[in-house]
Amino acid sequence: MEYAATRLQTSARRGVGMRLPFKRHAPTRHAVLSANGASQCVSLRSISRHGVRLDRAFGLQPGDTVDVRLPSQQPLNGTVDWSVAGFCGIRFDQPLADGDPALAGA
Repeated sequence: MEYAATRLQTSARRGVGMRLPFKRHAPTRHAVLSANGASQCVSLRSISRHGVRLDRAFGLQPGDTVDVRLPSQQPLNGTVDWSVAGFCGIRFDQPLADGDPALAGA
């Protein structure tokens, strides 16, 4: 008995709908964000000498002063630059030094 090729099998032969290789991301780094008298655990998405982008940071408004604490680090003081739906950008009060341990793994 012969079966007709399914749409998926036909597409695969033509290369349509093929998945791209899985892109590996660096492990998520976590931090504690303190602002407005409360603390919350956040995910650090990127960090530079001048600031940090965080995920899962709620209840923040541009202009809020914050402290970001990475594990085994001193708090990094800054100001919320932007905040949208749990994502935010923090600008540090003082730029980090080039060799600052907070930049390791960034």
